Amino acid sequence: MRIKETAMKVKAPDLIVEALSDLGVDHLFHLPGTSVASIYGSLARQKKIKSFLFKHEQGACFAAAGYALVTNRPGVCMVMCGPGVTNLVSAVAEAYYQSIPIVIITVDNPRENLGIEDFHEVDSFSMLAPVTKKIFHPERVEDLQKVIAEAVCCAAAGRPGPVYLNIPVNLMGQAATKKNITLKKQPSKPSIPVVRKFLKVMSASQSPVIFAGSGVIRSGAEKELLEFVTLTGS
Repeated sequence: MRIKETAMKVKAPDLIVEALSDLGVDHLFHLPGTSVASIYGSLARQKKIKSFLFKHEQGACFAAAGYALVTNRPGVCMVMCGPGVTNLVSAVAEAYYQSIPIVIITVDNPRENLGIEDFHEVDSFSMLAPVTKKIFHPERVEDLQKVIAEAVCCAAAGRPGPVYLNIPVNLMGQAATKKNITLKKQPSKPSIPVVRKFLKVMSASQSPVIFAGSGVIRSGAEKELLEFVTLTGS
């Protein structure tokens, strides 16, 4: 990941939308609500991200997962905090166990306010931790773009899966210097001991059957799979 700062100060909603656009996000599946309302003006002013509005958060999340399966790129879903997040859980769990890369975005009450019964207060951190790869929670507006980039990278890296980006609402009125972020895709490689163990098991097999899943497509390894089948005569 390369980060280059510009001299321009930009408010958080614009930083969020521009960061997603710079990272190649071209579809956003969402359902509006009070906590994310400030982002919609920024969405309306740009032309790169197509907006798809849903009547239920679970439908938006499943649509993001479908987009990820078709395009081999992370799908992005945005909902309001509290009940908006609780409506996602089944779809997020499905994406987690099916290894589908999605990024769930919400704007929430500051984490340190948990327990004071703030508006739409839900401990979404504890709720989504078991069914996400990682939870991202930027604490400074200056870190917003970098954290968004890390979330998109994490969703697609290694074994793909959903990640949760929880943005504190107190950051939304703040501004920071815009950064140009460039991502470098680094394909994961298996360790040598794992490869040797696999070859040992493979050579001892009498009638091996290759059962290749969607991970072959997501990693762009179709040619390597064909070469492996040819070399081993499987």
